[in-house]
Amino acid sequence: MVEKEEKWTFPFNIGYEGFKTIITSLHTTNADKKILTVAKVSETSSMSNKTVGPNLKFLENVGILSGDHKSGYKFTDKGIEYGKAVTMEDEDSISSLTLDFIKSSHLNDLAKFIETHKKDLKIGKIFKLISSLGKISMSAPYTAGIKTLLYMFQDANLLPEDFVIEQPKFSKKEAGGKKKSKKPDKETPQKQHSDENYFNFNLNSISLSISKDIDPNDLEFGKTQVEQIFDHVKKKIETHSE
Repeated sequence: MVEKEEKWTFPFNIGYEGFKTIITSLHTTNADKKILTVAKVSETSSMSNKTVGPNLKFLENVGILSGDHKSGYKFTDKGIEYGKAVTMEDEDSISSLTLDFIKSSHLNDLAKFIETHKKDLKIGKIFKLISSLGKISMSAPYTAGIKTLLYMFQDANLLPEDFVIEQPKFSKKEAGGKKKSKKPDKETPQKQHSDENYFNFNLNSISLSISKDIDPNDLEFGKTQVEQIFDHVKKKIETHSE
């Protein structure tokens, strides 16, 4: 049987403080002794299931939790220590435990990349690498999670001291956005001339004001989508000229 490839996971749609809130909720609701469902963790952390679920999956993938989305999760031995350290804000323990789960999980790929490029490390390169590894776009829920992940790397002293964790700029294509089609403004129609020397037409939601002195040949704009309108206007002008 061919093993299913595990998706490269990382925090999702959450800031670092929110992520630590999930850890604290797991600790205070005794995830060391009992299995907690996604719904229960969502309730105690005051976050939605859609945010909590992927982050619990990430914690499972790095060895902090055991279990699954359907039946629930429980702290591993490593997770018990991490939960206590985060809750007690023990920075030294957080640093060593974070380093341990980074080095022993899929996150080590990123750790190696950072070490190799430490002298010229750019935030955009990291985001694009994670985007490639995780097969995701650079939309807001993902970029928020990537920044949270980088704060973990900072805790583990894996980033240069002067490295600034910020949001790089991406094109709409990279961010997974769709180009919006330009629509005509229906609420602000063009102002019509009241002068009697102008013809005024309202055809198919398009307003036209055309001088009665215009040469009919000047109306030949070659625009297929308005040919009927201009034919109608042209006939009016020719009739007026006779």
